[in-house]
Parts: sequence; C-alpha cells; structure tokens
Amino acid sequence: MNTADCDCCQLDDKLNAIDYWILNKYNQTLKDVIANMDKYEFALVGNQLYSFIWDDFCSKYIELSKVTLNSDDAVIAHATKSTLLYLLSSIVRLLHPFMPFVTEEIYQCLPDALESICIASYPKESVAIDESSIKSIDIVLEIISAIRQLKVDANAKPSLVVDIVVKDSEGKPLTLDNELNNMIFKLAKGQVVDTLAGKPIVSVTSFGSIEADASALIDVKAELESLTKQKATLENEIARGEKILGNQGFIAKAPQAKIDLEKEKLANNKTQYNTVLKRIDELTNNG
Repeated sequence: MNTADCDCCQLDDKLNAIDYWILNKYNQTLKDVIANMDKYEFALVGNQLYSFIWDDFCSKYIELSKVTLNSDDAVIAHATKSTLLYLLSSIVRLLHPFMPFVTEEIYQCLPDALESICIASYPKESVAIDESSIKSIDIVLEIISAIRQLKVDANAKPSLVVDIVVKDSEGKPLTLDNELNNMIFKLAKGQVVDTLAGKPIVSVTSFGSIEADASALIDVKAELESLTKQKATLENEIARGEKILGNQGFIAKAPQAKIDLEKEKLANNKTQYNTVLKRIDELTNNG
C-alpha cells in the first residue's frame, strides 16, 4: 500500500526564529533516529526521541511559542501554529513503531488526517534552516535560565522585573532584536537595557555574561539583618563545639563516634560561618 502525506504537515513559508530553532533540533533528531533504526539500535532511538520531545519540544519550544502565538503580528502567530502542527504530526509518526495505539489516537485528532497513521508517510527532513536564528534562540534560552536562577538564589519572586545587560565574551554589549527581547521579558521578566543604575550581579554564560541589577533582586538591609543573626548563632555553636572538644574528660570517656560527630558539627559550623562572613562583606562593599 502506498503511503501518503496529509495536509497538516505543511510548514508556513514565513517562519520565525524559534521555528527555525526547533526545526533544526527536529532535523538532527530525525537523522539520528533513521541511522539508529537502520542499525536496530532501538534503545538509542528511544533516548533520542525522548530527549527531543521532552527537552526540546515540550520544555523549550512550547514555552517559547507562548510568546509568538500571542503576537500582534498574525504572520508570526500563524508560522508558529503551522510549526506546532507539523512537529506534532511528525512526532506521532516517529513514535508509532513504539506506541502504535496511542499515536493512532492522537493522529486521528489532527486536521486532515488520513484514514490511519499506518498509511501516512514516514517523517522527512524539514526546510532549510536559518543558522543565525538557531544561535540567537540558544542565547535567549540561556539568558532566561540565568535570570530565573538569579531570582531563585536571591529568593525573589519570578514575577519581579529585573534590568539586565547582555554582554559577549569580550565584555561588549550583545544586541538582540525586539522579538527576542520580548521573549526574555515575557518568560523571565528580564528587561534588557544598555546600562544598569546600580552595581550588578554577574552570571557567566557560554556566550559571555549577563549583568542584573542587584538592587532589584536583593533587599540589602533585610539580608544583612538575617546574616547578622546567623553569624551570632554560628559563633555560639562554634564556641560550644570548641569547649566540648577541649574538654579532656569528654575526650577520654565519650565513644569515638560521638567525638567524631562533634568534630563534624564544628567543621560544618565553621564552614557556614566563613560563608556568612564572606556574604556580609560582599553586601557591605556593594552597598
């Protein structure tokens, strides 16, 4: 029986950066899957499909697509819709040898689906890829991840808007277009600016670094108060530990396990104490 393509597999002719990015990932995955299927390396195929579907398509592309789907530009929104449908159709056909009943059910929900997924053609490589778009989206994804991590480290709300400066490996400002800046703002609440008003918190990236406004992320006064309390508590614990371990009667009579436990506690408290002192110094100097 001849196989055929369904109309839902057609890509828009005006793709945007995130569409090119995910299609590049798809093309590479397809090549690897076909090569390993020919070698009967089904475990490798499963891992490759899982990585693409879960990490690239679901975790990254679908999140990025929220921005373009809600774009005021109908062309951008339509391109993303066509890419989502194209990839979903391709994914269920790639998965069909491994999950035949599930993929048939999903496939039949697609527009213009054939009578059965069994007579649909095996996925093919997509359109030629814009390499510059791939690199730019990789940078955006790294920026989003870095901003989110900075907020986690600072115990800041995800919704907090933070000014950032993006720099390349030479420390020069890295310019991104408005569409990419909008993605960063929508998904991480990072506002790309030319310069920061206060001192920055720096996060090193593969392409250079991002600098975030420290004053927006950190309440210096509140954190210093908290650190000062931690410092006093740790000083008391260290004094207690040194007193116990300096007691020759305790050393002579206590089980070795108890002595080792007290030594471990003292070492941990000293490590935490040094960390607190370092952080207090950083905040004091930056303030």
